[in-house]
Amino acid sequence: MIATSELRRVDRRGVTPYHLLYMAMKIMRLRVRDSLTVAFKHVGKNANITRQQIESEEYINGCIEYNLAFLRAISNSTGYWSERKRDLFSMIRQLVEPTVFLTMSANEISGK
Repeated sequence: MIATSELRRVDRRGVTPYHLLYMAMKIMRLRVRDSLTVAFKHVGKNANITRQQIESEEYINGCIEYNLAFLRAISNSTGYWSERKRDLFSMIRQLVEPTVFLTMSANEISGK
């Protein structure tokens, strides 16, 4: 994706802050769109979503209010941080107690 490549470049002397913010918002909109498409695919087997429902503001607000799974793609949203917290606690459960490993060779023991 061109926008992601532009944001990650080292030399950004010629780029205005407005352009960087525009590209960041563009990436966020693309992530939300992709997440919404997946969310609408898995609404239910017998539930049909019509074009009028998608175009209506009440339906979209209801989906946002009751199904926040698509927010995981947006940084600093509640869905994003809840997923990060779940990942952190799962890592802590798997690792249990921290362990320190120390390896020494003959050169390090002599002190020279």
